Parts: sequence; C-alpha cells; structure tokens
Amino acid sequence: MKKYFLDELAKYAEKKNPLNNVKLLGGNFYFTNNERLIHHICTANRSNYASGIGTEVSGEFNLGGMLNADQEFTDLLDKVITPAFKSVNLNDCFDIIVEETEHITKEWITEGRRESVINAELEFQRLALRTTVELFVSPQLEINVDPVLDALSDIMEVSDFTKHASNKRKRALSRLLPFITHADPRFEAAVEFVNALSNQLAEEYLRKNVDRGILFDKLFSLYSDDNTEYLIVISIIKRFLLVGFLPVAEALTWLFYSIDTTPGLRKKLEDEIELETEGKELTAVNVKKLKLLHSSILESLRMYPPIAVFQKSVTYRDEFEGTNIPQNSHILISPFILQRTSSVWKDANTFNPERFLDGKTPERGFIPFGDEVINTAAQELTIFEMQVVSALLLRKTRIYYQSKSAPVFKATPILSPVNRVLALAVKKANFESTDIESQENQ
Repeated sequence: MKKYFLDELAKYAEKKNPLNNVKLLGGNFYFTNNERLIHHICTANRSNYASGIGTEVSGEFNLGGMLNADQEFTDLLDKVITPAFKSVNLNDCFDIIVEETEHITKEWITEGRRESVINAELEFQRLALRTTVELFVSPQLEINVDPVLDALSDIMEVSDFTKHASNKRKRALSRLLPFITHADPRFEAAVEFVNALSNQLAEEYLRKNVDRGILFDKLFSLYSDDNTEYLIVISIIKRFLLVGFLPVAEALTWLFYSIDTTPGLRKKLEDEIELETEGKELTAVNVKKLKLLHSSILESLRMYPPIAVFQKSVTYRDEFEGTNIPQNSHILISPFILQRTSSVWKDANTFNPERFLDGKTPERGFIPFGDEVINTAAQELTIFEMQVVSALLLRKTRIYYQSKSAPVFKATPILSPVNRVLALAVKKANFESTDIESQENQ
C-alpha cells in the first residue's frame, strides 16, 4: 500500500485517538476508524449522513454527479428497492448464475491447452455484469458487456489519483480523497455512452414483450407510479451498469487470491465441495451447506472489502460521545482499515476463515460493501452468487496468483490492485499443483 491513500489513512488511524475525527487537509474533511462512531453514522443516525462526493473540493464533474442521487431516488431506495432485494428468493437465482458462469468460462481455456492466463478483474466483471442484467433487468435483453467495461475502465482510470501525481494542486488529495474525478474527454465520452445505453435498455425493457428480471419484477410489483416508471428504470439501469456489479467482481477476485495464498485452503474447499455434492451436480441446496467456503468468502470480504473507502456528508450538526461533528462536514470511512483494526478483530491481519465458521457476521465493524442501500440490501445475494461461482470454478479449474509480490492498491474507492493478472489451469483427474509450479519456474 506504499504511497497510496489507504496507507495514508492507516497512519492516521494508528496515531490518532479514533474517538476524535482527524482533520484532513484543513477545511471540513475528517477521517474516523472508530467502529462505534461508524455504527452511529451508518446505522443509528443514518438519516443525518448523506453519501458525499467531494464536489466542494473539486468543483468538477464527477461520478457521483452522473448517478443523480436526488432525494426522490434515495427515498425509492429505502422504501422500494431494499424490500425488493429482501423479497428475492435466492433459489430462483441459482440457474441463471450457473448458466452465466458456464458461458463465460468456456472462453477461458483454449482447446488442447492445460493452462492459460486471464485478467481476473476483467473476466469476473464480464461474468458479474452479464449475471446482473439477466437477474435484475431482463433475461431477454442482449448486451455486449465489453463496451460497458471499456467505459467503466476509462471512468475508473480518470478517477485514480495515482494518475495525477504531477498535478501539484491536487497532489495532497491524491492519497486521501479518491472521490474527485478530473475533467477528461475520455470520462465525458464514457458518461455519454453509459447514458445512451441506459436509455436504450430502458426502452427495450419497457416494451410489453420483454420479460422482467427477478428484481425488476419484485420492484414494480411494489412501485406503481406509471408517470415516473421510465425515469426510475433508467436510473436503476445506470447504477447497475456503473457500480451494481462491481462488488461481486472485485470480491470474487480477492476470494481466489485469498484461496491461493492461504496454504492448504484450496484442498479443504475442494474436499468440502465433493463431500456435500457427492460428486454430482451443484444445487442451490448443497451450495448453502458449504460452510468452509461461506466462511472463506466472509473472511475474504473482511480483509479485502470491495469498497475500500467511502464518504458521508453531515446534514445537521451532530455529537457522539463528546465529539462534535460539524454541519456540512465530510467524513471518510474505510472498511479496509476498519476491518483490519486490532481493537475490533483478533489477529486482524491474518486470513482465518474459522472466525466465521458459525455463519454469523458481527453487527459492527463489518461493512465490506460500504453502507449504500443498493449494495447492503444485495449483500446476501452477492455472497450467494460468490458461493455458486466459486464452487463451480473450484471443481473445474485452479486460479492462482501469478505475481511474486503482494498486490499494490490503486487510489480509487474500489479496492483494486494495480496488476491483477492470474493464471488459470484446467482441472483434470491427473492435475497436480506441481504442474503449475514447474511451468512457473521454466
């Protein structure tokens, strides 16, 4: 993490009293890693803390701006979308997740080869985006995911402050405020593309002959305002295309990184899968019995939360345990740092799936998807999707981390390493790990 914003935030967390917000860069920006205060901000007094996007500092167009998170949509998230997510039956999602996983993995291995190299980030993004559109919007909508991912890549690259180190005016912000998007033609082109695609998908979706996906079917059974349905569809599709699938993709990549770098874990997971499935096809029932896989997913989410850092803006002055929280101030919260804090977690920097074997997640100190309604409401579905995808891949392939050094993170709100290329080997009856090791040494 050297020279990156998480490293800078971690230093503040270690040296300062967490009960007192740390004032960053002057002005009204603060940082806290106190789990009680974070619980107060994200849960107990949630209505007073809106999602901030740093517009006061940048004065420029940003990703948050194009999402148009106005009060009407915020109300819809709380009153309609959250109940819709909670009412989704996970078993109904199983076949679609399996189908999309098998579809995407067919392209990973060239016929006749035992091994190939994949960009795990890109491949898991393709899988997650295809699954998201089919599950949520409509199984009948055909979408070319690659242009969407190209646009997303441009947006994220422009948002990466490590790319702007030469800009002296913003150098101090490059490590601490990864929310500001610099004006850039590629960003504007990507925004225009996503907006146009969202409108196109909304028009296709609202045709009477197009089936609704699982989420949209639930959503519009709860929401009946026909006058604004079109705009609501556009807003939701836009969020799915930009950020709705990323947590799944990032979490899957970190899960396989964790499995490969934890001695003996892969074999235990493979044995558990074979024991529960009895060598037969994976089902929605037996995937839920994979306790070690489930706990490994939770532990991976703890150590490598998809949302690295997010920001909350204070609507009205607040006070917590004697700490004054000024009106209109902005507070940075990092799940990555919180979930590695020794006062909250024992052996916080050790990957230990056994800590979650009871199947329970703590009420505090565990917010791997941030606190956005659209992500936290989908957390159960996200974890289930990870269980299905990882169980399928563990039976067919071995994905291993190719680099000899630990990953270095980009300075963006999404926990993303600079280099994410992993090797992929076909799982065969006579396949052994030494096959890969010998090839690596050649």
